[in-house]
Amino acid sequence: MSEEKSYTFTCDGIAKLIIVPVIFKHNTCIMKARALIDTGAAFSYISQFISDSLSMPQTGRIYHVQFGEDGANRPSVRATMILSSNISFENEELTVLKDEPRLYDAIIGMNILSRTDFSISNYNGHTIFTFRTPSQGEIKYSDVLDHEADIKNIMDKMEDELLST
Repeated sequence: MSEEKSYTFTCDGIAKLIIVPVIFKHNTCIMKARALIDTGAAFSYISQFISDSLSMPQTGRIYHVQFGEDGANRPSVRATMILSSNISFENEELTVLKDEPRLYDAIIGMNILSRTDFSISNYNGHTIFTFRTPSQGEIKYSDVLDHEADIKNIMDKMEDELLST
């Protein structure tokens, strides 16, 4: 079993976006960047500028990227992404995004996050993003429900209330 490693990032205030500092490395070249934690992204991405600056090798794969309202076919590259002194993701495939003005240079998506246990908490006026790798177990805040049955019960109650008025 791999050694458990953890990472915690605290935001001042309640964050609308969680953007963490990272380092990208390819061969002997490195570049500091900012990465958006995006649980809604299936894959991870990197800006064209960083990819070109570090001469990252293309994988030969082309992906159709729907980013906002723009869709485009974009290449993927391989690089190492370093989050802390003891956490890095080696030889990671990242899809290259067209350079546009953004608050971040890369996106860490579910292809990376799904290999971790992670949580986002918003308590006492600040946001904390934390994860551990490799995944060690389940994180549950309540008992598991049959969500389909629960939604059906809610709908039935709402329909009953509407019919009784």
